[in-house]
Amino acid sequence: MRRQAAPILWREIYPSFNLPVGVWYVRENLREMFRSKPERFSSLAEALRHASIGMRVPLEKWVSRSHVVKALRSVTLDHFMGDMHDGDRG
Repeated sequence: MRRQAAPILWREIYPSFNLPVGVWYVRENLREMFRSKPERFSSLAEALRHASIGMRVPLEKWVSRSHVVKALRSVTLDHFMGDMHDGDRG
């Protein structure tokens, strides 16, 4: 079975942001991100720890509000193996 990947994008906004750059800022940062070599992690926890470096908002707050993280944490091996086992059911 191949490994799966899922992107998570969190953007912190602070009072020091003087210009409403919104969509443009996010688009340009994503463009640069896709040009660079991807980071690889052995677990979701390791990826989240790495992502928290340099963040001002506590990681726990991001995780508690992230639907993607909740979905990734709830996925079990049975979810990925389900198609393989469906043929075994008479």
